Amino acid sequence: MEKAGRNSEAALLFGLAGKILYAYPKEDFYKELDEEEIFSEIPYPCSNADYTEGAAYLKKWHDEKGENKYSALVTDYQNLFVGVSDRVKAPLWESVYVSSDPILFQDSTLKARRWYARFGMASEKLRSEPEDSAGQELMFFAYLLSSGEDKEAEAFFKEHISPWMPDFCVKVASCAGTDFFKGVALILKGAIESFKKGLK
Repeated sequence: MEKAGRNSEAALLFGLAGKILYAYPKEDFYKELDEEEIFSEIPYPCSNADYTEGAAYLKKWHDEKGENKYSALVTDYQNLFVGVSDRVKAPLWESVYVSSDPILFQDSTLKARRWYARFGMASEKLRSEPEDSAGQELMFFAYLLSSGEDKEAEAFFKEHISPWMPDFCVKVASCAGTDFFKGVALILKGAIESFKKGLK
């Protein structure tokens, strides 16, 4: 597959993953993903083990029945990324993973903000929420890919996706209480590894 087509498929996958991680969860959102069978033909197919395992988890989740199927995802999101009963299990912010001090609003936040500004984008929650969240970075990366900004997309990937997001994905997959978030994390990890391999 030529690069433009592959980048277009990658944009769909990374953009969807970004939206799932960024948006505060609502049952209707998950129900819509399920009813549209959004994961039945996952864009940007990879052959690595993480991706394959993630796809299996998402199929298992799709086939699941029960009254609490969607409310369980809201609870899982809160437990993973918000920290309802205790500390946040899988922090969403790059700063936590790449800084010597695992705290928010570090150098990576400012660098991400500069990237967005270069393309005329500003966070809706400027200065109240760090701009180096996994969701924002993935959606911005998808924007660069879909806009044909290949060199910029590769530079952003190397600076803001590759250094920390695989570790984040491992943490999500190990701490998730639902097949949905295990699947999303593993597919994302596999896609990141595949994209990185394609840069060599």
